[in-house]
Amino acid sequence: MFLRLLVAFSVITFFTVSALIAVHQTKGNTGKAALRLVADRQWLPGFSQAGDTSPPVAPESQQKNPERLAYATFLNYVNGTNPDNLEEGYFVATRILAYQLLHAPETKTLRGIPFLVLVTPGISQAKRDRLTEDGATVIVVENLSADWIKPGKGRWGKVMAKLRAWELTEYSRILFLDGDTILAAPLDGIFDEPEAQLIPTLDEPPRDGEAPLPSRYLLAAPPEVLGRHKFPPEGKDISNPDYFNAGFFLFAPSHDMFQYYLSLLALPGRFDSIYPEQNLLNYAHRRHGFLPWTTERVNGSMPWTTLSSSWNIQRPTANDFKGGVASLHDKWWNPHGGIDEFRRYYAEIHWKMVGFFQAHNRCTGSHPDRSRCK
Repeated sequence: MFLRLLVAFSVITFFTVSALIAVHQTKGNTGKAALRLVADRQWLPGFSQAGDTSPPVAPESQQKNPERLAYATFLNYVNGTNPDNLEEGYFVATRILAYQLLHAPETKTLRGIPFLVLVTPGISQAKRDRLTEDGATVIVVENLSADWIKPGKGRWGKVMAKLRAWELTEYSRILFLDGDTILAAPLDGIFDEPEAQLIPTLDEPPRDGEAPLPSRYLLAAPPEVLGRHKFPPEGKDISNPDYFNAGFFLFAPSHDMFQYYLSLLALPGRFDSIYPEQNLLNYAHRRHGFLPWTTERVNGSMPWTTLSSSWNIQRPTANDFKGGVASLHDKWWNPHGGIDEFRRYYAEIHWKMVGFFQAHNRCTGSHPDRSRCK
């Protein structure tokens, strides 16, 4: 009996020490560690492995979310569409994002970080209720625009309401993701990146008609990449190192910043409105005086900070996926480039989401089959 106890104690000690060594080795390199973890656990399609695939548990201090971090997205009603269609592509994409951020063992938050969904008034109550049941925090925001704004596409007509996320000052920092984002790894570690911290505003004064600037700010994003690129993208893979896509960025809510953005909206022609909120943000956070719609150089005081493209990629390729990118800016129903590997993975995630919430609904409330969940 003593010998059996001694062997059992030795085995437990071995695995405990091994785990502590692994944690020590990855500490301080959170983003890359998260990506290595996904590769090691072989969660990606084509790399199935038997055994435990549950993610590690974060320290208790992180789970309590003491800093009030958040994930957020934006859901807009498009004129002429059926407001009660629960199978509409962007609505289902938002549900997939809720599932991946809050519930999926491979990608869910381990810090208790909430998922906020900003919706315009046109989003039906049925959709709001469904998202709430999925675990999201639904926030109705009023539309925001100006007569001179001329979006490049009709469905971008209300995207300026995204800016109301800066009014959510009960949160200290927020990662904004477009609804058509698919996760391949957990994202909690992005908040620990050096580029994810608030920094002082520079001394360059605002231009005529613009509101005063906040003393500190945060705007960090990956740069846009070309359709053909290696992973991780660098150099000539970047379409424009001084321009970012407003589908994935970190920011700090601030009433002063929101008022500054409103002042830009009140100045016709201050930015090119073809990509409404994206170009407003690129103007407000320009660096090196760069403005993509003009040859004029205008210095600014709040240049955006570059995040690693390992966190998110637009126009994803199979190499990005295999290389360990954490999230893909892509449509689950229409993969970029028609890549079969994406099509299979997106379909898998979609049906996992459907099955998870069906089971959740069956085992909560007054569902007639609830007795089967015991």
